[in-house]
Amino acid sequence: MRLRFAVAALLLVGLALAAGCRAGGSRAPGPTAPPAPGAGEVREEPQAPAQKNRTVTVYFADAQAMYLRPARREVPADRPAAGIVLALLAGPTAEEKDLRPTFPPGTQLRGVTLAGGVATVDFSADLQKNFGGGSAGELMLVYSLANSLAELPGITAVRLTVEGRPLETLGHMDLTEPVAPRPDLVRR
Repeated sequence: MRLRFAVAALLLVGLALAAGCRAGGSRAPGPTAPPAPGAGEVREEPQAPAQKNRTVTVYFADAQAMYLRPARREVPADRPAAGIVLALLAGPTAEEKDLRPTFPPGTQLRGVTLAGGVATVDFSADLQKNFGGGSAGELMLVYSLANSLAELPGITAVRLTVEGRPLETLGHMDLTEPVAPRPDLVRR
């Protein structure tokens, strides 16, 4: 009787171990495909983990808010448009004393969508709520964004939205249509 019990116990342990090896798997999980974007759209998420960086040019206002001046930044290579916008929101570094931020404090990036050469950039409501720059400030904000994003291949214009709604103006400029960059505002 004891022998039968011992054999049965060993048999059960052996079966359990064999089942565990098959279920626990030394198989590598298969690749998971990202969800398919809408027709021709690519959405960049600002919080996605980066794999590698790339160097880009972004534009900030000069001290008089008359011209845009270039600055170099490292952004994630897998989401450069979102990286550029985040760099603009962060503003100039402490070493860039001759440059001024173009976005109001507290403005958050909600997302960037690329379609048909247009980068639609969605911001938090803080963009409008905290904006106080007048016509020169609005010009610097809009064209720092348009000129910076146009540095990326395939982007020819930008559209600004706030909380998913089209932004018509910040007070002076008509923003109902996509805005193309203005290289004439850049001073090196």
